[in-house]
Amino acid sequence: MDKAENQLVGQININKFPADTTKFYELDESQDWLKGLLVELNEKVDDLTEEQKLEKTDIISDLEITKKFKQEYGDYLLVKGTVKANYLAQCVRTLEATDESVEVEIKAGFLAGHLEKTEEFRDVMEIYDTEDMYELYYFQKGSADIYEMIHEQIFLNINQYPIKDVDAPLPDSGTKH
Repeated sequence: MDKAENQLVGQININKFPADTTKFYELDESQDWLKGLLVELNEKVDDLTEEQKLEKTDIISDLEITKKFKQEYGDYLLVKGTVKANYLAQCVRTLEATDESVEVEIKAGFLAGHLEKTEEFRDVMEIYDTEDMYELYYFQKGSADIYEMIHEQIFLNINQYPIKDVDAPLPDSGTKH
């Protein structure tokens, strides 16, 4: 197995990515774009500074990115891996900060954007490649937006209603019955 790299910009120029090659990445919040995702995950908690929130939270992503070619697709990327984040959220019951986490398995395929408008791909949400299904994304002008794909996957999978203490009383709304 190749040595993992620890730097990846949020977008990959598919034309500069070596053909028939797989690269491995071990990433964390030292990447500005992953740090930005962590800041966004923490944004609902407002009783701490951004620096304090970042000290208490983390995000890591292990990715395997492969460039392939098929006659019907042209050049395309396959992205497999995970992204894990421990972040702060606001409890929907008490409005206090609460620890939350999310772990997402990623299987994404990036095809050329012009294919999105073709009859063959108009309603397609996944592609199949060597015994695996990949959620379908498109790259534009030779650039695959890894940041946006990971952003989407995280926010589709976070707990939308975090609760710090299920037995805590509901806050007084100030209205009388």
